[in-house]
Amino acid sequence: MRKHPALAALAGLLALSIAIPSAAQTGAAKGEWRHYAGDRGSTKYSALDQIDRDNFSKLQVAWRWQSADAFLEESVELRPGHFRGTPLMVGGVVYQPTGLSQVAALDAGTGETLWVHDPRSYERGSVVHGLVQILGIEYWTDGKEERILIATGGRQLVSLDSTTG
Repeated sequence: MRKHPALAALAGLLALSIAIPSAAQTGAAKGEWRHYAGDRGSTKYSALDQIDRDNFSKLQVAWRWQSADAFLEESVELRPGHFRGTPLMVGGVVYQPTGLSQVAALDAGTGETLWVHDPRSYERGSVVHGLVQILGIEYWTDGKEERILIATGGRQLVSLDSTTG
């Protein structure tokens, strides 16, 4: 005897949702940070465990990198804001957005600059009043091509070959 079929269906869906583990709970896979928040689930989590409370105080700087937009700061009207861009890490390469909408590819082990793409979006003017800040870029692949995408401060959507920029 079914008096409340909608309630029974809702209870079944609830039980099913509890039983199926969520893919977003796994965090960024294989130590890579392919999306702005780590993974498509925006977990901001990596299961890497090499660094813990016992060895944290022993960490040392492996390398430093000067933002690619540093040479522009005196020559353009727009000024980059605080450096807040979230880098991605895919296949041993760090992809870093800059405050003036550039993207740099760096060797994750050495910090060596592999390429820098400058869409010169600062020449188009800013869409905001005040300092320009570009926070994130995105990685995309179809299994053959790999692209880095950035929405620039100059109202452009730029798609870059991840190998050559």
